[in-house]
Amino acid sequence: MVWEYQIIGNGPGDTCKVKTTLLKVIEGKAESQTLQGKSMTCNYPISTLNLPEDDISTCTGPLREELQELIIQRMHNYLIKNIGEIKEDFKDF
Repeated sequence: MVWEYQIIGNGPGDTCKVKTTLLKVIEGKAESQTLQGKSMTCNYPISTLNLPEDDISTCTGPLREELQELIIQRMHNYLIKNIGEIKEDFKDF
């Protein structure tokens, strides 16, 4: 993925506000392509080495909402696909 970061000001505490935009999805599933061009604003800790998109809980905006929806949908699909194995794993409890 190709990201663009723009510092737009100070955030609460020891953070700065960073506008994070997904410019291009190089590889991935078709549903990821719909995220291109969308942005979110993140409160990025000044002393961290992580990237803003590593912790979307500090972000707001359309990109965050669609990333969350995509994660939930993938988890749902995984559970449906593997429900038999998951059920077997819980029999011992």
